[in-house]
Amino acid sequence: MKKITLLMVSILMTFITHAQWNSDTATNLLLADLTTGTIESVTTSNGNTYTLIWSEVPSPANYELRIQKTDALGNIQFGDQGALISDTLPMSSFTQVSSLTTDANENIYVGVTATNGNGGYAFKLDSNGNHLWDSNGISLGVGYIVRLLPLASGETIITWLSGSFNGTIQKFDTSGNSLWTNPVELGSGTVPANSYELSNGSITIVYHVLLSGITSRLYAQNIDTNGNTQWATPPQLFANGNNTAYNVKYSGLQDGDVIYMSYKLAHDNRFDAYVQRINADGTLPWGITGVDFDTNQTDYEQEIQIAMSPGSQNLFALCRYTGSGQGDSGIFLQKFDKETGARQLTDNAKEIYAISNNVSPIGDFRLSQDQPVFLTVEGNELNINLLDSNGDFVWTEQSKPIATYAAGKSHVNLNKISNAELVATFTEDRGSGEQAYAQNFTDNALSVSDFDTENSLQFINPIHEILTLKSERELKSVYVYNALGQLVSKSQNIHSNKATIDAQNWSRGLYLVTIKTVQNQMQNLKIIKK
Repeated sequence: MKKITLLMVSILMTFITHAQWNSDTATNLLLADLTTGTIESVTTSNGNTYTLIWSEVPSPANYELRIQKTDALGNIQFGDQGALISDTLPMSSFTQVSSLTTDANENIYVGVTATNGNGGYAFKLDSNGNHLWDSNGISLGVGYIVRLLPLASGETIITWLSGSFNGTIQKFDTSGNSLWTNPVELGSGTVPANSYELSNGSITIVYHVLLSGITSRLYAQNIDTNGNTQWATPPQLFANGNNTAYNVKYSGLQDGDVIYMSYKLAHDNRFDAYVQRINADGTLPWGITGVDFDTNQTDYEQEIQIAMSPGSQNLFALCRYTGSGQGDSGIFLQKFDKETGARQLTDNAKEIYAISNNVSPIGDFRLSQDQPVFLTVEGNELNINLLDSNGDFVWTEQSKPIATYAAGKSHVNLNKISNAELVATFTEDRGSGEQAYAQNFTDNALSVSDFDTENSLQFINPIHEILTLKSERELKSVYVYNALGQLVSKSQNIHSNKATIDAQNWSRGLYLVTIKTVQNQMQNLKIIKK
């Protein structure tokens, strides 16, 4: 039996994660010695961060598509200019929205639009930056907002907006060959937004139906493994009289086969933010439009992001507020019961920064052991903010610096390396044009909900048919998720120092186990099923 002493693991991780990162927040880590346009980043379960970079080059090429990899220690893996994805995409003098994701095997998926002609392209690379599909990518024809969803089977769903403004979906095999004779088309005037794989292999697509200009209304549709739509009447996610915009990204979550979506709606000459729940059968248990972030009708609720910890009974939402003039900004937090949608931080949400402070969130909203964490920009400084589960600041100084060089920050992302470590990526101009940087951040408070340092946990890894957990603390619940984030096992009200979970029907692969004690302390484990 493998005995893991969490104090020893914590000490080891604290030591090694400071090995290569630069602790000077005014220096940071230069990701590529290139002048860059747009960047995006994602971090894997192994702590590797992949940053997609549009590198500026002389006309007529204008841009090359590259990617950089940094390991959990902050070591650059793909050289000082990153790995080249493509230098043949026909690019104009600007870039469009791109997408970046990875799968359980750490393969990299990229979707882009080549702006000279608006051709859509999709790429798949391995963790070393080698092409797994055609080196020129999959050409989708005219294609905007190209997004990829890796499936448990190793296949891939690609969604895009065609030149005729028809939301289009196609499934591709591991080699990049299309699997459906004809792509699924959602209809004229539709735009795919978010996609999710359910436990039965079907795909639920959240998509826009265009109204006028950029305004739209959101719907959902389920598509089976053969490309057949399943819902004769796709559920409309919010009531008539409200509208949103199709050309922005939307924050969504998947909990097993349940999907949560958040959005800002315009109605009655104001803006309000909502969270909606979509069940696997397409029903909306929170009603048409979902649950309002804040029932107060005075201030404007603008961009909203949602986040949830595995096994938690709640989800958090972070929202930028403005006054009716939409000048100054503030930040508010809300917590929802994920079953009922009940607001937990009063009907008017929790004020984190008042509108008069003119502070806005930037980048991604994350949770670290059920503690909300997000970035703000104040002047030229990029700061990190940590709240407890009630929405109160954990640190006396409220926020701590993560990037302080005196230049404006753009294209900001925030990702988790581990429970106790985060990494921010961003671009800024230090005199040689915009370049891409990264900075890690560690703090003991990020993992305050972990088992205490005197506690140890015993388990066998890898497992075969049974997962057995023994703890010095009384266990309350154990949740197990597969590599796609789907819930495969739930054990509640254990009230014992030992939990035995049947794993016979699980597929081989990596699983995340979330363990909570009766004291509401939490620990995440990664196990492998053989």
